[in-house]
Amino acid sequence: MDRFKRVGVIGAALFLSATLPGCALLGRAAKDQGPEDADITANVRAALRQHSELSPPNELHGSTHNGVVYLSGLVATPLQSESAKALAAEVPGVRAVVSSVAVQQ
Repeated sequence: MDRFKRVGVIGAALFLSATLPGCALLGRAAKDQGPEDADITANVRAALRQHSELSPPNELHGSTHNGVVYLSGLVATPLQSESAKALAAEVPGVRAVVSSVAVQQ
C-alpha cells in the first residue's frame, strides 16, 4: 500500500509542478492589464448596465486582456447570454469576446 501512496504523491507533485507556472503567468497577466483594457472593461460594464434585461437577478462579470473581453456569470435565458456577448462586441477597442456565461436552469 505504501508503494501506491508514493506513486500517487509523485504523480500529484509532477502535476502541480506542470500547472503552477501557468497559474503564476495568469496572475501576472491580470496585474499587467493596460489602461486601454481597463477602459474597455469599464465601457463593457456600462453597456451591460444600460440594458434592464441583463440586470439582477442576472449576474454578469467581465474583464479585458489585450482587447479580448472575457464574460462570465449567470443569466436566465440563452437570448440574454447572446445579448451580453453582442453588446460587449460593439464596445470600441474590443477585438474579440470570449463568453462563459451560463444559463440558469
